[in-house]
Amino acid sequence: MALVMFPRPFLVDVNGTPRVGAKANYYRSGTVDPIQIWTTAAYDVEHANPVLSVGGGFFPAAYIDPAVNPTFKLVVTDSSDVSIYNNDDIPALGFTAGDVGQLLHPQTEAEEAAPVTPSNYAIDVTDYSEVRRYGVLADDSTDNSTALAAAMSVLANGAPMLRMPPGMIRYSTDLNLPTTGCIVGNGKERTILRYTGSARAFKQASPGSRIFELLLCDFSLYNIGTGTVGLDLDSVSTSNFIRLWIDNFTTCVRIHSPSSGFSVYNNFEDVTGNINANQTAFLLSGTSTNSQSFRKCRANAASQTGSVGWDLSDGNGNRIMDNDMEGCGIGVKVHASGPGVTTANHVHGNRLEGNAVGVHIVSTDVEATILGPNSYTANTVDIIDGGSRTKIDEPSLAPGFQRIYSSAITSNALGNIRLVREASGGSSLPFLVVRDDAGGAGTPVTLQVETERTAGSFFRGKRGGATIVDITADGTFTIGTIKHLDGSGTPEGAVTAVVGSTFNRTDGGAGTSFYVKEVGSGATGWVGK
Repeated sequence: MALVMFPRPFLVDVNGTPRVGAKANYYRSGTVDPIQIWTTAAYDVEHANPVLSVGGGFFPAAYIDPAVNPTFKLVVTDSSDVSIYNNDDIPALGFTAGDVGQLLHPQTEAEEAAPVTPSNYAIDVTDYSEVRRYGVLADDSTDNSTALAAAMSVLANGAPMLRMPPGMIRYSTDLNLPTTGCIVGNGKERTILRYTGSARAFKQASPGSRIFELLLCDFSLYNIGTGTVGLDLDSVSTSNFIRLWIDNFTTCVRIHSPSSGFSVYNNFEDVTGNINANQTAFLLSGTSTNSQSFRKCRANAASQTGSVGWDLSDGNGNRIMDNDMEGCGIGVKVHASGPGVTTANHVHGNRLEGNAVGVHIVSTDVEATILGPNSYTANTVDIIDGGSRTKIDEPSLAPGFQRIYSSAITSNALGNIRLVREASGGSSLPFLVVRDDAGGAGTPVTLQVETERTAGSFFRGKRGGATIVDITADGTFTIGTIKHLDGSGTPEGAVTAVVGSTFNRTDGGAGTSFYVKEVGSGATGWVGK
């Protein structure tokens, strides 16, 4: 909206007499096509065109809608249509929005420090910076790499917050994370960044220098190029990532600590990693990537082939709680490059559905993983536990629950599984209790051990390296060195045992049903009773 201001506010003739009845003709620039003009600033009462001068040679006010005619041509004639004044390409606005914006919102100290000259001063930066101020267009076609980099540099130089408008914002060049500050969209369904490049959509410019207290929230980040990492959080600590959707990167979120403790205490809430085959939603790696917290996050895989929801390596005390892992090759994978670097990580309250493996604890170097109650549904295998001192608390397992111990936790090459109580039980406390509640229907089997072998032991009790109790596959029951056996036929000359052993004959009669080994150390010396 603009009140037209004439170069000459009124007209007089050569004698100084005001010209009455002179005509002001309004045309489109470069033409003699009349345009619509108005008597009010609301553009609701049309004005006659041309406009006639009145007493004193003055022209009545006329308004032009700059949205319709940003420039115009003005031809002023006398009452006989003889040209007096002719001017073309006159701006409909005496001041543009940018002119006014530069007066109201001049270059900030952060912009000067960057240094960045805004391309759109009309955007208010009173409380925060806005990416459109630096030329960003959310039109899903413009490459905004340069404009977004300028916006990030302003944020890195002290701007309190950087806001992004609704729409689709394309860019092709890696963006450096600011050293501090907030990047806020208009909601992950409304503000959508579309990365068309081939590397990292957001990265740490100086991984050797730590970044603290970032906030990224309320936007989506899609890889529509060949991007490798969505958010590369190298040496980032005590930061928050909230309400984000990250889609189709080789690794959606990478948290990395190149030096001990360089990436700690970050918080992720309502962050989705949407992945395909051979992609990872959340990768924790490096030296002591510790104490990350994930709540209400999601790893959603379109293919089980090589996909991993959470891949945790060489980090301690991380919390993966109340999240969803769906359709992955591995929902949660925990491994270590050596002893003492991956310990006390907590996986609790998660929903693991349709994964090839729900939780895979890879090797004995992974120590003291805590698996709290999780929901396991339609996984091929729920848990593979190859760790040491794993604590599994599953009071109500889903039907068909499977826990597989890998050979990595063996004490030797033969596949032993060892459960070791590290502190004395004391007071005759049992090491292991297997209990069936009496309220259930039917007659249960409390404990069943199966073997397909004809030799070997079902059960063996040892103390100080010596066997005290042994139950073998052929039915022999040994206490100490004394055997208690059964079978058909006489044991005399057929069964070797120590004195005091017994044999119950299944086909015997009077005096030949029960035998006691009374003498000798070989197969003779059996006496029927």
